[in-house]
This record gives sequence, structure tokens and C-alpha cells, in this order.
Amino acid sequence: MAIYKKQNWRHKINMVNQLKEKKFLITGGSSGVGKATAIGLAQKGAKIIIVSRDAEASTKTLQEIAQRTGNDKGEYLIADLSLQSSVKKLAEEFKRKIRQPARFGKLCGNNFW
Repeated sequence: MAIYKKQNWRHKINMVNQLKEKKFLITGGSSGVGKATAIGLAQKGAKIIIVSRDAEASTKTLQEIAQRTGNDKGEYLIADLSLQSSVKKLAEEFKRKIRQPARFGKLCGNNFW
């Protein structure tokens, strides 16, 4: 049992170190599950990019995340994912922001149907 706990502890440290170099795009990141995901990733040192329809809500969310986690590496992109034109614009803007795609972690979404 002690060996498992020790290995689990090392795994957590490795996970935190791995996330420090990653960027995560999180849809719906200004509220609900997306916001909770953004907070969790920010706590582990990841750079987060939240996607939202509301710039004001995104700014407030990023400020809250920075206060709660000490991680101020967050950014936001504005998009309405129900509009194809907005999704295309988001993709182009995202490509410009991510200059090192090898360091991109995961694409997180909280769209449930």
C-alpha cells in the first residue's frame, strides 16, 4: 500500500510538470463545466484559452482563475459555436495563437446533447 501511494504521488508531480508546457482550448470556459475544467488545468500550470460568446464574462472568469490559482497565463477567444462562420473565424484565430502545435494539450469541449 505504501508503494502505491508513493508512485501515485510521483505520478501527480509528473502530471503537473507535463501540463506546464501545454495549452488547452476550452469551449464554454466562462461558466459551468468549462469553467471548472479551466480552473483545474490552471491549477496544474497549464495555459488556458477559453472560448465564449461574451468578452466581459471571459475577462471576469480569467481574473477569477488567476486569483484562485495564481496562474495568469489565460486568454480568451470570442465565438458563437452555433454559427459556422464564427467557428471558421475561431479556427483561424486559434491557429495564429498556437505557433507551436506540438505543445498543444487537448481540445476540451463541454457540449452535451
